[in-house]
Amino acid sequence: MACPVRFCCAIMIMSVLLAPAAEGALTGRASTAAVDADFVAAARGARISLDQAVSMVLGRYGGKVIRAETRTRNGRTIHSIKLLTDDGRVRTVQVDGETGQIS
Repeated sequence: MACPVRFCCAIMIMSVLLAPAAEGALTGRASTAAVDADFVAAARGARISLDQAVSMVLGRYGGKVIRAETRTRNGRTIHSIKLLTDDGRVRTVQVDGETGQIS
């Protein structure tokens, strides 16, 4: 028979480790990987974080974020956000991490 104390400790540890992922799934916010991408983008000189870019895009187009990631293209930070629009279409939007320009 398993030790009840060990079982409770294991459950507590798992809940602490899985809480950020569950929160992101429930709130629609980016995962901790997106937060890490924000730190990388800031180190590269980006003025617009990935979270800010997502908010800008949602404000303009609405819908739900399918994926959001930060890339570097020709030395510039670009946030790429894929949306499922309210009319059911998939749209990919690019946000310049330095200027905030949406394309």
